[in-house]
Amino acid sequence: MALRIAISDLHVGARNSLFTGLDKSDNPDIAVDTFTNITFMRALHATLTHMALPEKPELILHGDLLDLSFASPYVTTSILRTFLGNILLHEGTRETVFGQVFYLPGNHDHEVWTADRFGRTPTPDIDLDNPKFWAHTTKAFAPPDDVGTTTLINEVIAELDVDLQVATYNPNFGWCSPDGTRAVVFHHGHYVESLYSLMTRFLELLSGHQDGAWTAEKLEQANGSWIDFGWSTLGDLGELGDDMASFMKLLATGGASHQLQNRISGILAQKMQDMLPLPESQNISRGLDYISHAIVDSLLGRFSTLERFDYTRILSESSIEGLKRYLSETVRTQIDAELPDPRPEHLTFVFGHTHKPFEDQMVVPGYARPVTVYNTGGWVLDTALLSTVEGASAVFVDDDLNTAALRLFEMPLNRKTIVADDGTVLPDESDVGQVSVVSADPTSDEDNPLFQSLTKAVDAAEAEWSKFSYVVAAGLLDKQQMFLRNAQRAEDDARSSGGLV
Repeated sequence: MALRIAISDLHVGARNSLFTGLDKSDNPDIAVDTFTNITFMRALHATLTHMALPEKPELILHGDLLDLSFASPYVTTSILRTFLGNILLHEGTRETVFGQVFYLPGNHDHEVWTADRFGRTPTPDIDLDNPKFWAHTTKAFAPPDDVGTTTLINEVIAELDVDLQVATYNPNFGWCSPDGTRAVVFHHGHYVESLYSLMTRFLELLSGHQDGAWTAEKLEQANGSWIDFGWSTLGDLGELGDDMASFMKLLATGGASHQLQNRISGILAQKMQDMLPLPESQNISRGLDYISHAIVDSLLGRFSTLERFDYTRILSESSIEGLKRYLSETVRTQIDAELPDPRPEHLTFVFGHTHKPFEDQMVVPGYARPVTVYNTGGWVLDTALLSTVEGASAVFVDDDLNTAALRLFEMPLNRKTIVADDGTVLPDESDVGQVSVVSADPTSDEDNPLFQSLTKAVDAAEAEWSKFSYVVAAGLLDKQQMFLRNAQRAEDDARSSGGLV
């Protein structure tokens, strides 16, 4: 077994991803290899070289690798090809860096899993008449050869002339330490948030009771199509998808969200005035205006309550409860079903989805010891606001399941900036954040060999990481300007066309 490195929420193809280059009109440009992509690859490869690993590490891409909600399949796979070409191959020798790639779908690329699931080939052991053939999940602790793969990602890798196959797990992937005392589980993280288990809750409401624990299979069976519909198909809907993407961007863009909701409320109030047999008066108009605002706020206002748009807290109270439930029911059920006695004493759980990295230990029902929890954050700017808690991490796990996180960046809030002659906003080089190594491992940093080794390697690659930090800060400021420009464009287009976006 080799060192494993986990990253998530790249959202390649989405305009707000640091891995997506844009043209002058702020549309994705598949010909652009972003500086974030290039400098991250160079710094990561330099760090791995300084670690002097006995064998090639393994890469875990746990969710929202592709953004099929805000980008067309053509755009997102084209940019994925550039990203994988950078991270999987040494820049100079073009030799492969990683020995194995693991992939877990998230909510924005869940449709890839659905396509693979229906594209399975029957075997003598499991044919179309066997219910297991139609399973919505994989075993979390199965070896790579015993799970399926993702045809789309394999095709992209094959085009790079790289001899690697992707092992795909859904929704959880884990393994045990050689001595059986530790286990680590990866999950994209969407099931931590109540919105993505909505169909399960709806079924419980209809039946009037909860049918046992929320197992992985039950969650996927009930919610997989809902997740595809809401988060994995907009990019494939052509003009309608573009309009819906613009609509959702405005909902996530500070003051533009308020303006958009007011515009919709005004149109709704006028429609009600025209359709209902009501006399025209100031009081009637004011009443319809109140009603329309209440309707719009109850529907669209909830969008801003998604976990990733809660800027001041690492996790909301409801998501903390959702995380504990997922660990105590879904993950615990898989551990009990797949691992022999005695069960591992300590669990590490790694997820992303929220775009807000953190490291902590959490007391969870069903576990004798606190669970070590890491969040890998995300590589996007979600709104024009520069949050204090968003950012990205990479989580490292060694053979003995020692863990450490590489904090890659945070938002450049209140940092010094300069404005170039062409109006580009750039960070001041004297005030750019730094990459750091952190850990929530139960073993102290002094006694954690992975923490020590990673820290020394990052220090040795300081020049590469400094370039990366500056490029990321500049990229985030550029995405902020993009959001503001898009909001103004949408506002101008709506005024001229009479539409919403």
